[in-house]
Amino acid sequence: MFSKWSWQGSCIMRNYSYDISHIKNALSDVGLRQGDTAYFSTGLGFIGPADDIQNQGELNQLYLRAMRQIIGNEGTILIPAYSYSIGKSTRQTPIVFDPLTTPAEAGPFPDYFLKQKGVIRSHDPMVSMAGLGPSAGILFKDLPPTSYGADSLYARLVDFHNTKCINLGLGPNWIPFLHHADWLAKVPFRYDKNFYGGIKRVEGIEYVNWHYSVAVQKEECRADAHELGQMALDQGIWAYATLGRGGVYGCEYNKLFDFVLDSIKKDPWLTAKGPACDVDEKIREEKAKSMLV
Repeated sequence: MFSKWSWQGSCIMRNYSYDISHIKNALSDVGLRQGDTAYFSTGLGFIGPADDIQNQGELNQLYLRAMRQIIGNEGTILIPAYSYSIGKSTRQTPIVFDPLTTPAEAGPFPDYFLKQKGVIRSHDPMVSMAGLGPSAGILFKDLPPTSYGADSLYARLVDFHNTKCINLGLGPNWIPFLHHADWLAKVPFRYDKNFYGGIKRVEGIEYVNWHYSVAVQKEECRADAHELGQMALDQGIWAYATLGRGGVYGCEYNKLFDFVLDSIKKDPWLTAKGPACDVDEKIREEKAKSMLV
């Protein structure tokens, strides 16, 4: 839709040229609207460089400008800023997560976004989220000491008005709340684990026990949502628009969530590489080992 095509010999050659107007058109075509709260997963490298863009910083700036122009001042941009800080912590050497300075481990766009004026970050020392817009403060306020489960940020987004999932350059297998849904469905290959570390707040460092659901350390248990993402695409939950070398997927957060949770309950191994296997002994081993740390 947004690409030009030309003949070269007997082959059709695609022109991957695009600019901010194409980005905005793609975002609109997958359902993003003014006033939305949108969770963006970004893999801009898969889309490729835009016209007249010289470096990664300029590319990040271009996409953020397009996002803001589509959702307007009443909309909110949410970006994963995962650091997994407390997962590297022990009681003997606790790691301190600083929302203002701890880098994100989720690619170049999240790190760029974190540095922008007005952006705030949730105080989750594992899978924090960065937000820009009026809804961010509401969503991030007084979160419980857990990344998944009741009243977690992913749970709050299910019932939050006009919330969208947007994947830039990434496929429909990128599902932001995947492990929250895993936790709700009590999948057999993940188990609850408590981590200990610090969170830097305005009033000082708060040391906490943080609840997080971890995967069993077996190859069969590695997260894999490709089949699930394709199922959601086949059901018409994801919309798609081409852009550059790749494309953009978009959907309503709550519709995708309901479909994902229902699907996992029917097939508890749907979000793992598989095949299904007995993990009880491995879980006992990992829990016993964690008690010694």
